[in-house]
Amino acid sequence: MKNKKGLSAIIVTLMMIAFALIAVGIVWVVINNVIEGGTDDIEKTQKCMDVDFTDVSMEHEFGPLTDNNYIVSLKMGTSVEDLDGVKLIFKNEDGDLSEVFDSEDLDVDGDFSPLNTVKITQAFADIGIDEDITEVQVNAYFGSDEDKQICSVTFSSLD
Repeated sequence: MKNKKGLSAIIVTLMMIAFALIAVGIVWVVINNVIEGGTDDIEKTQKCMDVDFTDVSMEHEFGPLTDNNYIVSLKMGTSVEDLDGVKLIFKNEDGDLSEVFDSEDLDVDGDFSPLNTVKITQAFADIGIDEDITEVQVNAYFGSDEDKQICSVTFSSLD
């Protein structure tokens, strides 16, 4: 009989150790996910802070031999890396805003690499607001459709 009581105490002790290890494992997984999620957010925020357009300009191209287009020129700075595109919002003198245009859907001449100049063409008829455009707002983004990080840093051009 004494052997059985001693064996029960050992089994209970081993079970308590196993439960403690399982609890530590669960806590570790939760904490690890929180830490990794935070570092991803920091990396995305850092990328957005590094976005630097040294020049943003807009010209209106029209005439008998050309379409009625707006051409937005973006001069990339030295710290722009891994930029996947930009979103454009046009504004007229009354403050009316156009829909958001993605560079993926527009005619883009050049690529978004450091020190490059990118020209994006948008037809006036597709902008959807009346009167001449006076401003374009440019928001950079990183990532694909599933995980697109749009930067809150906005660059505006008044020409």
